[in-house]
Amino acid sequence: SVPSQLRLRYRTLLHLYRRRPPGLCWKFYCIHFVNMARTSLLFLAALWTSMVNADVSNSLEETIKGNPPTNISISHTSLGEYTLSWEGNCTCKGKIDWQLDFTYLDSKDNKMETYFVQENQKALDFELHRGLLVRVRLTYGANLEITSNWTERTFDLSGNLFASVDNLTCIFYGGRTCTYMNCSWDVTENASEDAQFLLSYREQNPTEVYNCTDYLVDGGRNIGCVNHKMRNDDTIEIIICISEVNKKDKLPYCRIMNPYSFCKAFCMGFFWWIIIEISVDGKVAGSV
Repeated sequence: SVPSQLRLRYRTLLHLYRRRPPGLCWKFYCIHFVNMARTSLLFLAALWTSMVNADVSNSLEETIKGNPPTNISISHTSLGEYTLSWEGNCTCKGKIDWQLDFTYLDSKDNKMETYFVQENQKALDFELHRGLLVRVRLTYGANLEITSNWTERTFDLSGNLFASVDNLTCIFYGGRTCTYMNCSWDVTENASEDAQFLLSYREQNPTEVYNCTDYLVDGGRNIGCVNHKMRNDDTIEIIICISEVNKKDKLPYCRIMNPYSFCKAFCMGFFWWIIIEISVDGKVAGSV
């Protein structure tokens, strides 16, 4: 045991000291005595460090596992953007993070998107009408050596909470960068007789929102946006939303689209005039 090893070292040092011979032999024993004393001190320092690290590790593990997040909530912050937030008793810094995963309820592969944050919230763009499964946990280390239990919540909101439209479909065209877009949508049966709709879109900056300038109208209602020139030619991802003008309490119906990557995939040789239709599930429905 450790105490018995220390006693043995002490007795050996004391024995050498009492039997110290004169002359050169004494110098040898003195050097040997110092080396053994230094070795003992290093051993004690390593033992102390090991004990402290074990205590810190146990304390950290108790902190992580004993503080799973609670009360996951979602709030609408800007066009197509929502903030997921939760409660937790941990002040995250260093290697301690919240792990946030989510997937859409209608996702075919149930693949989770993952984010690591040190605040109790994260703002993201969502197609919220599809429903969300969200889970959060507390983690430590790059390899997730210590984690708390998952806290999960499902957001499956009624269609009545959104603008009374469905099947938002867009076509992008006009050269290499797909400069123009046409969009159409279906008006649902529960729409009021005076329902009117506005198409708005933005890129990554939630404060820079643009509106459609030319609508396709049927019976006094806007049912499409035609020949609209997008603000930027090199748009990588846009969030397109339909809002119900006279129902401010309803959430916008939004789609997240990436026209440039689809266009670029089909731009070959001299055939730069490309039309790509993005279907409801995000696949390429047709090209010319």
